[in-house]
Amino acid sequence: MTEQRLDTIEFKLAHQEDLLTDLERLVIDQQRTIDRLKVTVQQLSGKLKDLGEQQGSGDINFEPANEIPPHY
Repeated sequence: MTEQRLDTIEFKLAHQEDLLTDLERLVIDQQRTIDRLKVTVQQLSGKLKDLGEQQGSGDINFEPANEIPPHY
């Protein structure tokens, strides 16, 4: 194996290792964002249920997706 070819392989390997590290950080950041969004959705869902109960719907399983929009 020539010296130039070995240098090329080492360069490519180092680049791939850097890329893999960057991708790993990105995946970790995305998972943290997903976890925060899950908590936010759960909180908002609870608030919507509370709001539905306050408005007298009496439906404990209040789901906004099942509500008919006002223009119908």
